[in-house]
Amino acid sequence: MGFIDKKRHISRMNKKYNYNLRKYKKEDMKEIFELMRFIYPEEKYNNFIHRRRKMWEWEFLENPLIKKGEEKIWVAEDSGKIIGHVATMPVKLKCDDKYYIAHFAMDLIVDSAYRGKGIGQGLMEAWRDSSEIAIGLGLTPAVLPIYYKLGWKVFNTKKVLVKVFKSRKILKKLIKKENILLRTGEKLINSGLKAFNFVLSKPLKVDWKSIFEIYEFDSKIDIFWEKVKDDYNIALRKSKDYLNWKYTNHPYYQYKKFYYMGKDGIKGYVVLRESEEEGYCEGHIVDMMTRADDFKSMGLMVAWIIDYFRKNGVECIYFMTTCANQRKVLLRNGFLPLKRGPVFSVYSHDKDLLKRLWSFNDWFLTKDSSDLEISYI
Repeated sequence: MGFIDKKRHISRMNKKYNYNLRKYKKEDMKEIFELMRFIYPEEKYNNFIHRRRKMWEWEFLENPLIKKGEEKIWVAEDSGKIIGHVATMPVKLKCDDKYYIAHFAMDLIVDSAYRGKGIGQGLMEAWRDSSEIAIGLGLTPAVLPIYYKLGWKVFNTKKVLVKVFKSRKILKKLIKKENILLRTGEKLINSGLKAFNFVLSKPLKVDWKSIFEIYEFDSKIDIFWEKVKDDYNIALRKSKDYLNWKYTNHPYYQYKKFYYMGKDGIKGYVVLRESEEEGYCEGHIVDMMTRADDFKSMGLMVAWIIDYFRKNGVECIYFMTTCANQRKVLLRNGFLPLKRGPVFSVYSHDKDLLKRLWSFNDWFLTKDSSDLEISYI
C-alpha cells in the first residue's frame, strides 16, 4: 500500500461552473438513467435501462440501512437538465469499540459536455458533507483529481492476490504475438505453475461435511460476528440483514454462500462467484471471514475453495483482502500478489477519527466492500 502521486492529477481542474445542486427526487430517475446511457453507450438501450434500474434500486433504495425518504442521492442541474449525479451506499462501520454509519460514493457521473467545470467536485462535497464517514474504494483515474482537490489522502492498496490454474488467459494479456508462441509460452509457464503450486501449497484434508452451502444467512451469522468483531479494528459490520441484502438479494450476480461449522457454531463463512472474462472462467473469493488468528480454519477453507474452483474448471482465482493473516495463508497455498489493486480513500470531519481511519493497515476490506466487482489483470 502506498500514496498516489497527485501532481499529474490536479492540473485539469478548472473554475467552477454555475449550476444547481439538489437532492434527488423520485421523478429524476428516468433522466438519471438517460444520463447513464450516454456514459455507457456500448449496451443496447432497453437492456441497459432495465439492468441499470434494477441495480440502482437495489443499491440505493433497498439497502437495509436506508430509510425511505432519507436517501443520500444528489443531482446537478443546468437550466432544469440533469448533468450530473452521485448516490451513496450506507454501511455500518466498526472502528475500534464504536459503530458509525459510513457512506460509499457510487455512480459519480457528469455529462461529458460539462466536465472540468467543478460539477463532480460539487457532487462529492455534498456526499462528504452529509456523511459522518465518507469512503471511496475502487476509484477511477477520472475522479482522482477531485479527491486531491478536496485534500483527501488516496491509497493504492495493492492487496489483490491471484492463483492461476491455467496460464493462457494471463499470457494473452501479456504477450501480443503469434498463437504458436503463445502455445509454447503457455506450456512452459504451466509447468512452472505446477511446480510452484506443488512446493508452496500444503494440501490439507478437509472435512467436506463441515463446509456446506446456505441459501441465506441466518441468526447464526450475528452470533459469529459478536465472536470475531474485536479481532478486526476497522471493518464493515457483517450482519444477517447486510449480508442477505448484499448476496442473497443481488439482482444479477449469482453468489455461492458457505458456512464452515464447528462444534461451537460457525467457524467461518465465505462468498464465492464465477465470471466469464474474455471467454475464460474466473473464480472470485468475494468475502471470507474467520477469527483473525485462526490459521487452521483459514487454511482448511482456502484448501476447500481451491478444490471447489478447480472442479468447476476456473482458470484463476482472485481475492482482494487487507487481512495480513489471510494473505499469509493464501501465499502458502500458491496465490501470487499482484502489483495493483483498488484505490482507497476515506474522510471524516472529525479530525481525531480521521487520523484513526488513515491507519490503513488496521482496515479489513475485501471485494465485499463497496460495489467492487472487477478483474485486476
